[in-house]
Amino acid sequence: MNKKKLILQDIIFFLITFLVFILSITLVTNYSKKDNENNLENYSSIVINLYENEDYSEVLEGFNEKYEEIRVTILSNKDGSVIYDNDPNYNKEEDRLNEFNTHLDKGVYEKYSLTLNEDMYYLVRKDDDSSNYIRVGIRKASVLTLTYNIAIYGTIIFIVINLAYFLFSYYFFKRSISSLKEEIVNLETIVNPNHTIKDFDVSELKDTLNKTYSLINLKIKEASNEKEKYEYILDNISEGFIILNLAYNVEIINNYALKIFNKSYSEVINNNIVYLFNASNLVKSLYKLNDKELTLDEKINNRNYELVIKKIKFDKEDLISIIIIDINNITKASIMKKEFFANASHELKSPLTSIIGYQELIKEGIIKGEDEIKNATTKTLNEALRMKNIVLDMLELSKLEVKEKKDLSDVNLKEIINQILELNEIQLSIKHLKVHLDLTDLTLKANKEDIYKLLSNIISNAINYNNENGRIDLSLKDNTFICKDTGIGISKDDIERIFERFYRVDKSRSKESNGTGLGLAIVKHICINYGYKIEVKSSLDNGSTFIIKFKN
Repeated sequence: MNKKKLILQDIIFFLITFLVFILSITLVTNYSKKDNENNLENYSSIVINLYENEDYSEVLEGFNEKYEEIRVTILSNKDGSVIYDNDPNYNKEEDRLNEFNTHLDKGVYEKYSLTLNEDMYYLVRKDDDSSNYIRVGIRKASVLTLTYNIAIYGTIIFIVINLAYFLFSYYFFKRSISSLKEEIVNLETIVNPNHTIKDFDVSELKDTLNKTYSLINLKIKEASNEKEKYEYILDNISEGFIILNLAYNVEIINNYALKIFNKSYSEVINNNIVYLFNASNLVKSLYKLNDKELTLDEKINNRNYELVIKKIKFDKEDLISIIIIDINNITKASIMKKEFFANASHELKSPLTSIIGYQELIKEGIIKGEDEIKNATTKTLNEALRMKNIVLDMLELSKLEVKEKKDLSDVNLKEIINQILELNEIQLSIKHLKVHLDLTDLTLKANKEDIYKLLSNIISNAINYNNENGRIDLSLKDNTFICKDTGIGISKDDIERIFERFYRVDKSRSKESNGTGLGLAIVKHICINYGYKIEVKSSLDNGSTFIIKFKN
């Protein structure tokens, strides 16, 4: 995959997520509008039935106490005078008779209320017995609350997912070509020892290949033993390399290419390229090859490769070069990205659904009591904090994966472990956990925040997944940190996956502890970035032991 493809892929992903976002907002807005129309129809039917009572004023007052957000106005069909209005300070100057005649039985309409000084949605109907006009209304702002919530939280999710996607795609792209760049540098060093190699950008990769081809041609001409020279050079390239003549017969092939096809040198040399690729895109494209470079994607023995094909001048003869680049890591990274975004969307959707659900219950008056509203607000806040923690961990993981440069200082691990235990003192007390410490002073050159997150995630798991009246043993000596607990343990199958993003051994406990499912993924990447080794020993129902060996 080249840089242009990467940019195009990012643009397509952005456009798709943007269209999904806009479509979601549109659907929610239409749903909110339709729901508002149905509500006003229901309220108007209720008010007409109540108006048929002789003491309708008292009955309507009871209705207004129950539905405070509903505006009710009853107008005489004879002179247009106001018979009833649940707002005693209604504006006396409005021409209500003309308005009611205009919108009678024509559905919901929008109008600015001079009484309430805000936009309203109204519906006008007639009472069958008295023929008087009955109008019910609701504030526009209260109707649009759901749409506003979706727009705000949807925008947050849209920005986070796109930002994470761009960071991941750039990171995996850089990593996938780093080995190729190193090999090209090594190749130039071999063919031209006096040439000083400087680091180059991805955009210069093809130019470097062309220069390398020229250097190979020059060195082959100058070498006293040409065969040994170019075989040595080609076999030191960790990419497949093939040279064809204009009859498409193989004149040169390196060992790496032979391994890709699982063929011997005698089977391939001087044979037509069809012997290797059969009826693939490459064979078809060779007939149309001009002086421009050609890039193709091919599957060889169930693995994905990128072919870079170009005509070159070899002495006085025109030849065709083919470089075969292994892109399986890129394909694997693409699959991981898709799984990551699917998991991220699911994890963020759950708290968002809860937040909107509680707010709708409050808005519709289903939750009324002060204690009920307070309880719903607390749950809404907890879900919002859970969503915030997921977003923060996603951003932190992205920073770790792109190896963002951080300030380093002398970090005392013993002090950090004690700080973590103090912050978790209440949780330890609730579960009646005993902590045994065997700590010696150990100072590392690292980013303090990274070390805190590394140790905190491991110790927090030992607390959250431990049993009541359990024990935690923490050891720090000989450049090694050991955390042993008496908790639920981890099965053999789960051990292989615990460092994956959003993977949880016990989903019910993770939710209770507001876990994001990213803690051990963060631990893994911190260890990778600092060169630390991490080991896990565990079995189901027998506790777990995490061992980290630091590189000081």
